[in-house]
Amino acid sequence: MCGTTDELQGAWPDWRIWRADGGSWMATRRRILSCEEVGEGLAHTLMEDTEDELAAQLEQQRCIEDVLGAR
Repeated sequence: MCGTTDELQGAWPDWRIWRADGGSWMATRRRILSCEEVGEGLAHTLMEDTEDELAAQLEQQRCIEDVLGAR
């Protein structure tokens, strides 16, 4: 997808994105979620093996947020 954590970070400014020591791609929200949001499927932190997998999970989180915001 983007190739660097800086580029991925630019695409997802509401998350802190980095590479873990073991090579996993990590993302943590820059805000605290409510219990209701967690119950609806939002995650505080994501961990994936590849950049593309992380980007897909970030997109899924955005879709959940869109549904919750439409209520």
